[in-house]
Amino acid sequence: TTPTITVSKSGTYWAAVVDNNGCDGSSDTISVTVGASPKPKITPGPIISLCSGESTTLSVADDPEFLLVQWSTGQTGNSITVSQPGRYWAIATNRGNCTGSSDTVEVIINDKLFPRLTPSGRLGLCPGDTITLDAGGPYTQYQWSTGETTQKIAVTQAGQYFVSVRGSGGCSGVSDTATVVMHTPAIPIIIPAGSTTFCEGDSVMLDAGSNYRAFRWSTGDTTRVIMAKAAGPYTVTITDANGCRGTSRPVV
Repeated sequence: TTPTITVSKSGTYWAAVVDNNGCDGSSDTISVTVGASPKPKITPGPIISLCSGESTTLSVADDPEFLLVQWSTGQTGNSITVSQPGRYWAIATNRGNCTGSSDTVEVIINDKLFPRLTPSGRLGLCPGDTITLDAGGPYTQYQWSTGETTQKIAVTQAGQYFVSVRGSGGCSGVSDTATVVMHTPAIPIIIPAGSTTFCEGDSVMLDAGSNYRAFRWSTGDTTRVIMAKAAGPYTVTITDANGCRGTSRPVV
């Protein structure tokens, strides 16, 4: 009921009016289309650590709908190179003349690198296990406490592991130490509840003991206790609290 309205949704709009003489009429119809705002995405991000003297390229993926990409630095184009600390973002304008802003990417300049060791699993190993330690990056140089010079190393022994890295700007750093422990598997002892020599039709209960996470008998049973009704050797393989497996001596 006002001379003007504000619209924010797509649709068809018209106005009906009544003049001072009581005559009414309708306007022509106008179609309004509200386009979607673009959402440019910057890579890499959202936090980038550089050494002093290093630079990185921030990029917005090509999109045929983008007519213009303008950065918080004032530069235009799909990518920029930055070497200063700060927060960076990009605003894209699409073919519908709608604009949208990316999330913010923060660039941090460090005097020293801080590589972080990422293990592929738990640091407590069972005999025969392997764990991978990843120093991340990319860095230009890696020097592990084992003497290896790759980004990742495979560890099969207990010990303390760390890595020194160097970046392209000449900045270096040393990781924290990862302590790998080798667990000794528990060896279960089968305890019979009576004599293991018995008459046909009799049986004896065999107990693998407590404090284990899982049981697998040579019979296929998966319980702590089984009833032995036939002659033959019986063994049990257990999984202990550390996830290691151990197998008993046979009981005949």
